[in-house]
Amino acid sequence: MGSEITKKTKLDKWLALKKKQTGAVKQPMGIEKIPEGIVPTLSYGQQRLWLLQQLYPNNPFYNYAHRYHFKGKLDAEKLLESFQIVAQRQAQLRTFFEEKDGQILQLVQANSTIPIEKYDLSHLEKPRQIQKQQAITESSLAYHFDLKKDILLRLTLIKLSENEHILLLL
Repeated sequence: MGSEITKKTKLDKWLALKKKQTGAVKQPMGIEKIPEGIVPTLSYGQQRLWLLQQLYPNNPFYNYAHRYHFKGKLDAEKLLESFQIVAQRQAQLRTFFEEKDGQILQLVQANSTIPIEKYDLSHLEKPRQIQKQQAITESSLAYHFDLKKDILLRLTLIKLSENEHILLLL
């Protein structure tokens, strides 16, 4: 308890000093939203990604996947609906790229649906289920995004049983 009071006292002193020096404690700055109608330029990383796809169009260079294993009752429709809501709020999840007059532009689809592949393996025996799950995962990871038309998020939902699901975010 004594060390907590000491830490709090030190923090209060530090904040008071900061306030005195700057007039107030500055809050961390967030990333500002780009105003409507402004087409942002590509970052160096995005330019590199674009170039690599032009050179090797069927290669999943930058695919980055997350795998989530759900145990227990899952309302798959609510889960997928929540991803749609997030995509509607986050423009970067609805972004694709277009080349115009030698310049690559980031464009945002006003309304887009996240591609979702659903598989039901609950009817299979465990060894076959594991085999099929592995094949689906490998196939999902090998997907190559077409930066000219695909939004940059895909979902794969694999149902293993009523109480067990795998979600792949790519």
